[in-house]
Amino acid sequence: HRRMLRRGRSRTALAAAAALLPLTGAVEVTAALALLPLATAFEVTEVKVLASQLLPVGYNLRDGQTLSELSACRFVDTDTALFVDDKGALVEADVVLDPFEINPIRRTALQPSADSEGIAIERDGTVLVSTEAHQHKGSELSVIEVDPITGSVLGAPFAPPQDAITRVLDNKGFEALTLASGRALGLDDQTYVATTPEYALNGDDETHHDVYAWSLDEGSLTNPPLPSSTISYTASVLDGTPLGVVEFEALAASLLVLERTFQTTNTIRLYEAAVSDGVFDKKLLIEWDVNGMRTGDGKTISSLAVDNYEGMCLCPDIHGSERRLILVNDDNDNMDQIGTQFVLLALATGSDTVIDSNRGYASFRLFLIVVAIGSSIAVCCAGIRYEVRRRKTPHISGDPGVMLSNLRFDADLVIPPRLTVPARSMARVPKKKGYEKIGRQESGEREPA
Repeated sequence: HRRMLRRGRSRTALAAAAALLPLTGAVEVTAALALLPLATAFEVTEVKVLASQLLPVGYNLRDGQTLSELSACRFVDTDTALFVDDKGALVEADVVLDPFEINPIRRTALQPSADSEGIAIERDGTVLVSTEAHQHKGSELSVIEVDPITGSVLGAPFAPPQDAITRVLDNKGFEALTLASGRALGLDDQTYVATTPEYALNGDDETHHDVYAWSLDEGSLTNPPLPSSTISYTASVLDGTPLGVVEFEALAASLLVLERTFQTTNTIRLYEAAVSDGVFDKKLLIEWDVNGMRTGDGKTISSLAVDNYEGMCLCPDIHGSERRLILVNDDNDNMDQIGTQFVLLALATGSDTVIDSNRGYASFRLFLIVVAIGSSIAVCCAGIRYEVRRRKTPHISGDPGVMLSNLRFDADLVIPPRLTVPARSMARVPKKKGYEKIGRQESGEREPA
């Protein structure tokens, strides 16, 4: 199991930048920053439906258990995903994108049980699950850490605000959960855990949501921190009724937000949201109802039957300028619903639409600029020193055999042989296939070649 106390990592970016400033000068840095717009772009320019797969209500997994009520998913690696279901369990599945197929394998119940709704996976394989306050199920509002192999709940490394615990509506808690860069939240260059209640807290405006963000490095099972930041998000409305916020997924500079009505018929809306002046601005990517799936500008892109879609996850591979996104519905174990359906979308990415935001991320860009300039200066200095030493080194001419026969060695100047490391110590430890690789798609890091 991972450490019981997470240790914060020191922040050296600004210190390194300050140390290199005398080498570069304020003029060069100011000019370089002038070339970089302090703005966040909406990244998604087009949405397409690529494929879908439907499993019937009551579908039996390979381990003999029943598949039902899926509410979120994240990829373990390029061909394995981990889902959570509302009954308090993790569901592992094999995934193939072309041809599209998801094959659920096994279900692992959480111990103790909880109304699990969202999932996020850290780079080291740590699995986080968000839960709802559900009186009937004995579940509390929380973000918990779970052993993905045994299902054991190890603790709650991030503490919800007491105000949220007090005012959250029953069965309307933390449906959405993601790991996001500070850039996607209009903050600094750290990685954050982000969630929000499905519906507004009791007493708030019915469309208002506080998006809570905790620094990932500050999470602790012994002393869980409160959120370090809160960002305002406004849910959309349909016929006077607000939609619930049921899922987050992080892009490089924005969040994908899934909203849903849960009525006789469902309406699903997928937004891209980016922070401007401390609040989320958003644009509609798709709307899906009984009339089909349409893009934000009203173009019909699919006639698939709509249902109670709650979960989504970005696929780790990038296909040119596109990202693949999987949507999944919660069938509520209800024979009147369509079953469990997986829908594969293609998101074309670009930066055509720009909003003002994310000025806090300028410090990281400054760091990159200064490091690049400083590295160039260091390389030049190294080259000059090498050339000076080369020119000062005397060159021996004449018959090499004669010269070598006249050489004398001073015993005090003979360098002893360098110590060697036993070959077995140099052997590479084989990597485990498992949850240590989970979560790379959320942090934006790639597997080494």
